[in-house]
Amino acid sequence: MLQVQGGDTAALDAATGARRAVLIDGKANGGPIDKCAMTSRVLHGALLPIGDRDGLTSLAADGERVIVLKPGRLEAFDAATGKPLWDRPWARPLAPAFGPGRVALAEAGGTVVQVFDTTNGQPVAALPALPAAPESLFFFGGGVGGALCATATAQDRGQAACFTLEPDGPRPLWQRAYALAFTQALGDDRSLFVTVGGERLLALDARSGAERWIASFPRWTRLWMATDAKGSGRLFAGDEGALAAVAPSGERPAPLPAYLRFSLQEAKDGSCRSEAAEWIDGDGRRVWTTALPQRLRGSRGPCAEHELTWYRRAPRHTSIPGLGTLEARGTLWVFDEAGLLALDRKSGKIVLDTDTAKKPLGAGFFFDEGSFTWGACKGPAPHGRVFAVCEDSLIAFNGSTALLIDLAKRREAARATYRAGMSQHLGRAAREQTRIPLGGRTLELTGITYMK
Repeated sequence: MLQVQGGDTAALDAATGARRAVLIDGKANGGPIDKCAMTSRVLHGALLPIGDRDGLTSLAADGERVIVLKPGRLEAFDAATGKPLWDRPWARPLAPAFGPGRVALAEAGGTVVQVFDTTNGQPVAALPALPAAPESLFFFGGGVGGALCATATAQDRGQAACFTLEPDGPRPLWQRAYALAFTQALGDDRSLFVTVGGERLLALDARSGAERWIASFPRWTRLWMATDAKGSGRLFAGDEGALAAVAPSGERPAPLPAYLRFSLQEAKDGSCRSEAAEWIDGDGRRVWTTALPQRLRGSRGPCAEHELTWYRRAPRHTSIPGLGTLEARGTLWVFDEAGLLALDRKSGKIVLDTDTAKKPLGAGFFFDEGSFTWGACKGPAPHGRVFAVCEDSLIAFNGSTALLIDLAKRREAARATYRAGMSQHLGRAAREQTRIPLGGRTLELTGITYMK
């Protein structure tokens, strides 16, 4: 085992704790080690460099072999002498999985996982093609009869499958699909643990696929796995700066509130286009799906953008820029620059779809930060936009058109258009105000623009 203290790294005998060798400030036995040096085999107090040509990504020990993962390559060395045994290409981003005498690899973007013998680097098996490129691989048990499990995401939906490695080839054990993508996958000696949509932690038995719901996460939570010498694992969660053990109570966790999710599809140009609205219940199940009107099916930006990447993974904990949602009186309201949409909460049926005029960039009302009032109702108005419930009404303003909606009837009660003459500067630099008559009252917005 290794002990790191200050700038020194010591190799300790696992049985006695005695030091076998020491790296002092990056030097071994008084001699310098190249900054790109990979790893070393500690033997009788000497350090024998292994693979000092490239940077280390990770390594694994397998009997008398050390397998080193480098950028672009997987290399095996004799653990006692450092003699190279075999090597083969490896393409990121998927890390290989290591089991006794076996290593599993998948090509970047490929859907087929190959299994190799660690003694000679030769292929011994290939899993059937998965629904999408695998995102994580886990061995359970070793050699013939061991299980190899994989997770993937296809069409923003999580996929998990396990196979047993038989002499005549892999045999499927089980496969499961989920309504939401996986945000994390971990494994111990018996179970595969997946976080679905960033909100539900499930334990899947590697042999049977039996599912157990362990915990619910109302906010983004990262997990860590700690395993003992026998491979049994304990899960820990980072919670507001503290590390908390995730201890299953045996009882089913309380479901989280249901919420509205938008299905996104990646176009050929790499942009994400909203296709449908989906109601996800507290158990992570899709209750209904409603196709969006054409005006809402435009691009929401490049799918590679951070906000959209994480929305597709964990929609409960994130949002789509420029698309506002709220629930009032059993109706789900969706608002963007082009209009307002209302969906019945129980059925998903569209009960109102109204367009709003959108002025060219720079012609509508705008400020960076401010607030609104409408009679006795008031609240924040980020970027000069309003989307709020006021008593029995809903107010929506996109900088060009103001809408007043009767929540009980789910109908438009009034509409007003912003004109340039309605705004004024308030004496102090960069302060803006507008007053728009709406439904017998005045919608007033006041805010500040940081850069004109």
